Amino acid sequence: RKLRVAACAGLTPERADEILRKFTGEADAVMTHLNPICAELRSGAPFHPAFGLVPEGVERIVVAPVIALQEPIGVIMLAAEGRNSDLIDDELLVSIGIALGLSLDNLRKTDELREGQARLRTIVTGTPLVLFALDRDGAYTLVEGRGLETLGVSPEMVLGRSIFDVYSNQPEITDAVKQALAGEEVTAAADFGGSVFEAQLTPLRDAAGAIAGV
Repeated sequence: RKLRVAACAGLTPERADEILRKFTGEADAVMTHLNPICAELRSGAPFHPAFGLVPEGVERIVVAPVIALQEPIGVIMLAAEGRNSDLIDDELLVSIGIALGLSLDNLRKTDELREGQARLRTIVTGTPLVLFALDRDGAYTLVEGRGLETLGVSPEMVLGRSIFDVYSNQPEITDAVKQALAGEEVTAAADFGGSVFEAQLTPLRDAAGAIAGV
């Protein structure tokens, strides 16, 4: 697995990337064992390839795992001066990595959700179909899709109205909706001026299991 710099503070991204490459071994070990590793960069300590790359005064770098749902997704590298003792508390460092990991995972899921919603909207608005929802009384709560053009209908014309009123002269539709409101999965077809639409009707249930709509 190849790590890359996602963010840095106190030095340039180029320098941060160079330091990260010098810590490849430590980063791999941290992501494998999920324990922080501290590298001493002070005079008298064993030579480390990151000598000369860190800001003046930095005497140690700690590499800690970034964890999301018990899985490592990266590392965080923290630099400290010699008098700073905060970076020797492994439990604190692991907690920081877990908090950061959960935050990043939440952001990732939010982005994925937005992308999924955008794809769904593209499909619904770009293909000749209609997506609609009804409440338990059969009133429209949602109407979208390019198929509305074929039907000669706009959302404003039907939202809030009962499907039993809108299609009162088409029992193949109203009978299917009644079946769905009774708890059945129903497939129905109807002809609208020469254009045949096939509808898949799925009952919606509330937390108690009662029918809440279609």
